[in-house]
Amino acid sequence: MADIAKVFWSGQSQAVRLPKELRFDAEAVRIRRDGYAVILEPLDDE
Repeated sequence: MADIAKVFWSGQSQAVRLPKELRFDAEAVRIRRDGYAVILEPLDDE
């Protein structure tokens, strides 16, 4: 699946507006970089 998301600034942080079908049901996500890709993963209740 390839979608296009809007990138914008929120204060001094860059943010991405996720499409509805890619939203997380989580309060926080883990973020990491793999080459040019940025990967978001929901945090489990640990």
